Amino acid sequence: MKSFTHDKSSGKTTLSEILDVYKNIDPDEFFGCYAYATQSGFRAFELGVGSGFWPATSSRWLFGIDYGRTDPRALREIAKRKNTEVRIFDGAWVVNQEGFWPRRDFHAKLAIMENATAKASGIVLGSGNFSYNGLKLSVEAGAMSIAKTAKEFSEQISPVKDVFEKHWKTSTPLLDVLEKYEKRKAEFSSNSDSKKPKKTKGKINAFWIEAGYVTKNRGDKSPGNQTFFPRGFREFFGYKVKEN
Repeated sequence: MKSFTHDKSSGKTTLSEILDVYKNIDPDEFFGCYAYATQSGFRAFELGVGSGFWPATSSRWLFGIDYGRTDPRALREIAKRKNTEVRIFDGAWVVNQEGFWPRRDFHAKLAIMENATAKASGIVLGSGNFSYNGLKLSVEAGAMSIAKTAKEFSEQISPVKDVFEKHWKTSTPLLDVLEKYEKRKAEFSSNSDSKKPKKTKGKINAFWIEAGYVTKNRGDKSPGNQTFFPRGFREFFGYKVKEN
């Protein structure tokens, strides 16, 4: 067991620790539990583990949609990958609440990996969520452990894994709530935007966008790459969505 913090000088991040465990034990099973997910987090993870991760590894993902913070596009992307199963913590209840207010916050950030043949397991847990900031950029801290004996597994991984296996069993399959979540989240975002001032006070001298991930649709060194923005973002520039 060792602790870590995001550190530019050493290159340590939540993602680098996940990759370290992944490379060390070559898992055939992955269990990720995170309070929320974003497109940038998904892309950072996929670029890190490589496209070969999906066909070679059976992965389960347990996410929260509390307060509408999870991007449904990230959920769809993960669900489209091979050997994946996605569930939402208390999803059937939260998806129907105003503002997606939970009755119990789902605030987990952990990844558990297992190699059944080698009888090796690993865990990475801490403060970093499944977002670009949480995986790579923000000030985060956590701990990782690799267990290669039954005693190490019992002491370091089983106490966490056993609890989250119970949460998994009682959570809602993604497809049971995804469409409703997408629709209600779009409405929720639209209502929130309508409460903001129509005009800013004074002259605007600058405008910038911070993007954690840029889609490399034309290659690493070519212009024309694009960023993903929240639904309705075009309205900021005066472009309205056409009604069918």
